[in-house]
Amino acid sequence: MADEQGTADFTGTGPADVEAPMMEDLLERLVKGLVDKPEEVSVEGFDESDGSVTLELRVAEDEAGKVIGRGGRTINALRQVVRAHKEARGRKVVVDLVD
Repeated sequence: MADEQGTADFTGTGPADVEAPMMEDLLERLVKGLVDKPEEVSVEGFDESDGSVTLELRVAEDEAGKVIGRGGRTINALRQVVRAHKEARGRKVVVDLVD
């Protein structure tokens, strides 16, 4: 959703955050490169009451293991990449893999 000034409001309820859609796109592109069914990858972002952002990642049920990786290495690396970019701009970001 965009307001009269063209500023994106990513949740529709909170303050405008142009960075959030970029984080969703970044995470989505990274994950699509890991899975066999990229059309089933989706990322939805939510502003939390504490000022942080939660990105909910969904993939095909049989491909969650590819995103998690051995010992959680892949999902932790994805979280680190997204967190590093977002926290540099002053907001905490959480990546959740939703089943």
